[in-house]
Amino acid sequence: MNIERTESEVSWIYQGELTKIDKGKILGIRDIPSHELILIIYEENNEYPILEGINYCGSRRFIFYSRDEVGISDFANHPRIENAILGWIKEDNGYIEYYFDINVITGKLTKYGRAY
Repeated sequence: MNIERTESEVSWIYQGELTKIDKGKILGIRDIPSHELILIIYEENNEYPILEGINYCGSRRFIFYSRDEVGISDFANHPRIENAILGWIKEDNGYIEYYFDINVITGKLTKYGRAY
């Protein structure tokens, strides 16, 4: 899939139809062809990052809003996680970075391990 990206927009053509998604400030995108899904991490109004899963047809599959206690920051590569995302969890001694595995069907994030 050929995905075009600007600072605030992602677009692609699927089955002859152009889809454009406008999302504040885009931090990253990832194409998951086996699930006909595009993952977008973006910020709106300088808030915490948001992760959204968009089906190739343009409909939303899921959305995850980062918050003070737990959030996402970027896509990552990890040898044991198929769809790795880097994020944080607020713990007693501050914010700790973790790898998360995302379920591309439900959008559920599962903490995998610390990111060093």
